[in-house]
Amino acid sequence: MSPARYLVICTPAGFDRFVDACADAQPGPVEAGLPTEADTTRMRAAATQFGITLIPPPLSTASATAAAITQRQSHG
Repeated sequence: MSPARYLVICTPAGFDRFVDACADAQPGPVEAGLPTEADTTRMRAAATQFGITLIPPPLSTASATAAAITQRQSHG
């Protein structure tokens, strides 16, 4: 695994504090994985604190179709 480096520039300032609130310091390199329930809870709380809206990933085509059918059926 090779280290990643990136530069993020955000305006207005303050996004770094959101990232700090979401981050969990690690003693060394770790493999990326899906967030845990604790990670998600911490991120939602930080988003609220910093006025950030978290947008879920897009639905798959099958899920979107099922959701549309369900919505149509519930609204007559």
